[in-house]
Amino acid sequence: MRTPLQRRVAPAVPLALEFEDAGQARRLDLRLVFDFNAVALVEETLHVNLLKGDVVDHLSGTALSVMLWASLQAYQPEYEGAEGLAVLRSYMEIGNAPAVSLAVVNAVVRSLPQEQQDAIRSGVPQNGRPTAPAPATAEAGTGATSGLSRATTSDSETKSSVN
Repeated sequence: MRTPLQRRVAPAVPLALEFEDAGQARRLDLRLVFDFNAVALVEETLHVNLLKGDVVDHLSGTALSVMLWASLQAYQPEYEGAEGLAVLRSYMEIGNAPAVSLAVVNAVVRSLPQEQQDAIRSGVPQNGRPTAPAPATAEAGTGATSGLSRATTSDSETKSSVN
């Protein structure tokens, strides 16, 4: 008897994306997953080989927004397609780019085997390249964290929304 295919949803990294909208402070709680669906979507969109690591080492605004967009697809499918990318980019700004960058890099690291995650956190060189430990918070003292956490912002399968 055949059973329906079930998609694996990899562990997520939370991101509280904060931005201003018409003078109002907004917050969007997102969960980022960097599985191979996200990898392939980034590669197809940017025409790069993400596995080489150059894109992550030298993030541009285009690469950062595409990586964020691709990593949202597992938990926030409402951002699918070109319109979803454009809407997401409208939420991004220079002020929240460091938090977005940290969360995207942490999602990439979270997708690695545990021993590689541990090596990256400890600064052990990977493939002949030194690595810095991933910081646990986007900004010290704000209470917001987007570090490598096994916990997610929510275990529910509800769609995210702008509060």
